[in-house]
Amino acid sequence: MIRVRRRVYIGLALLACVCAVSAVSCVREPSVVQTDAAGEKAAKAPKFKGEGGKFTDPKLCGECHSTQYSQWIGSMHHYSQASLTNELVNDFLHKKTGKTISAFCIQCHTPIGTVIGERYDLPNKERSPISLAGVSCEVCHSMNKSHGQAQAFFELKPSNKVYGPHGKGGEKDPPPAKSDFHETEQQDVFKSSQLCQQCHEVIVPNGLRLQETYTEWKLSPWAKEGVTCQSCHMGPVPGKPSERPVGEIAQVAGVELPKRPLSDHSFTGVDYHWTDDYPFRGKGGVAPDDRTKKRNVKIQADLAKKRQELMRNAAKLHVSGPASLAPGSKASLAVRIENTFTGHHFPGGFPWRQAWVEVKYTDAKGNVFFQSGDLDSDGDLRNQFSKDVNAGKVKEDRHLVNLQAQATVRGFRGNDVELPFPLAEEDAPSPTVFPSVGPQSVYNGADNARIIKRGIPARDSRTFSYPIRVPEGMSGPVTYSVRLLYRNYPPYYFDYFARYYTDLKGLLDTLKTKLEIYEVDAVIGKIELGGR
Repeated sequence: MIRVRRRVYIGLALLACVCAVSAVSCVREPSVVQTDAAGEKAAKAPKFKGEGGKFTDPKLCGECHSTQYSQWIGSMHHYSQASLTNELVNDFLHKKTGKTISAFCIQCHTPIGTVIGERYDLPNKERSPISLAGVSCEVCHSMNKSHGQAQAFFELKPSNKVYGPHGKGGEKDPPPAKSDFHETEQQDVFKSSQLCQQCHEVIVPNGLRLQETYTEWKLSPWAKEGVTCQSCHMGPVPGKPSERPVGEIAQVAGVELPKRPLSDHSFTGVDYHWTDDYPFRGKGGVAPDDRTKKRNVKIQADLAKKRQELMRNAAKLHVSGPASLAPGSKASLAVRIENTFTGHHFPGGFPWRQAWVEVKYTDAKGNVFFQSGDLDSDGDLRNQFSKDVNAGKVKEDRHLVNLQAQATVRGFRGNDVELPFPLAEEDAPSPTVFPSVGPQSVYNGADNARIIKRGIPARDSRTFSYPIRVPEGMSGPVTYSVRLLYRNYPPYYFDYFARYYTDLKGLLDTLKTKLEIYEVDAVIGKIELGGR
């Protein structure tokens, strides 16, 4: 048995790191199996050089587990290391912190790449195929226990034994299926959120709690009721606990396998691919042909539908206002945001996740006389990070409701200063050493940094008020439109990097155009205008 222990900090985490797959029988001659010195069967090195040969090519898993493989191939777990933003942020943080962040970012994005000793700052074009497979089958299924809130301090055991949620566990659980390809063993950790917490809880070396997705779930009513991360992120209904379909977990000709609850290995979450060249690329990494591009577009379109369903199940709007008003009078519109099925905060995760409310009032002719939550010419909200606001082209949105977390440091005057990206700069408002003299990441030594959450906890709600001022002489009725919107990055995020990567400005501008805004919920109502 090969034991590989990994001890380094992680950074930008993936969505819900958990797989659910069972042992199966392969009756054909297992040509990809060899016997090691101890006489135990082990997977043959799948065309990977060096240390990568200890791990199994996901394509081999897909020969029997075709459904799970076809779901995983388009998932963000597969895309984790190949992601353009991941590669950019990893390179950026290494340069800004004198490489002292070590494997902070890639530890979860390419666990196997880290294990086999690839340089932490290695560009993707120089990485091995198994490294670019990201969080592949063996990352989850070579672990036989939970390592707690490990920040990727978990152990991989690439061998002929595969761990999963099915087998000898429950009283009514059928026994493990015999397999000519690999041994199998049931582990309860695959049925709990503990497997996910190993990557989805990010604490920076200086103590900053950058992401607390698991902790937020652990303190939620869902955890007390036994509803796990897998319930919403691996079920048939994205973002909502639902009963799993039952069927054979592998497809092997001529063999009847035990019926199991089937998990969706798409791992539906808020992130998505930035390029139409994924998940299938041309030979040698060149651009794929038109047929392959169409295949990629279809896969990404199907995933986009799942994300939209996930967001629709995340939260709900409750809006109340007056039934009628007199012209020239004042009133208010109450907007309550309810976190319905999100198992953690809404929004949760990293501090650049944006969830905001767009409100518009229009008269009988369709003229807008009040709006909040609208975007500037660069696609940003009208807040302190808006180019147009800072240039004096538009006014700051005084009524903006933005649930995005704040990344702050304590300034010289004792006030909290919010930053566009969680990294101390050379002109930072707090004492910072450049380059850092010890292992640092993200804040590069700003010990007074913190994340101020504004998200709504699970099953909780929050109410906001908007003024209604009806001008004299306006003809009614007044129509109000309220939308709850979400996106995973703000445009200013890319402008921030363009300051340092001037040669990539064109690419970064293109990525801004690919930002997806999801409508979580929407409410439209009318207010009649009458006499005083």
